[in-house]
Amino acid sequence: MASTLVDLVKINITSTGTGALTLGTAVSGYRGVEALMNGRIYSYSIQQGSKWEVGRGTYLSSSQQLVRSVLYSSDGGTPISLSQNGQVAFTALAEDLTLDTGVLLSGVWRPFTGLVRLKLTGTGTVSIDANTAIDGSGTTTIAVFTATV
Repeated sequence: MASTLVDLVKINITSTGTGALTLGTAVSGYRGVEALMNGRIYSYSIQQGSKWEVGRGTYLSSSQQLVRSVLYSSDGGTPISLSQNGQVAFTALAEDLTLDTGVLLSGVWRPFTGLVRLKLTGTGTVSIDANTAIDGSGTTTIAVFTATV
């Protein structure tokens, strides 16, 4: 599942332990909680001493907390126990940048293994939508894509 991406967000953590992160002020030179939206999922990383953690968290604006869901950590995939002065960086994970190509057929995701090539010349808008098939049959959904060049 991809997360919401934000640029230059790094925040001091005011909580300790392994629970939800209570977010404080922005680290100098970075943006803070004003860049986050309530209920959105964000990818994050935490490094403290020799400990590290990477995961996705849901931001709750009412309590300024990030409810963490660990993907990988130096503690075997469990939340690291934070001491005082922790910081969390909001960052894109490799998984957030993976292009997953395929088609949804009858509620089942089918990977697309063919090759689609588009040659764009000049300027304008090119669209391929759910009613268009590259082979012209009109029955195969390839992609929903719009690009302006």
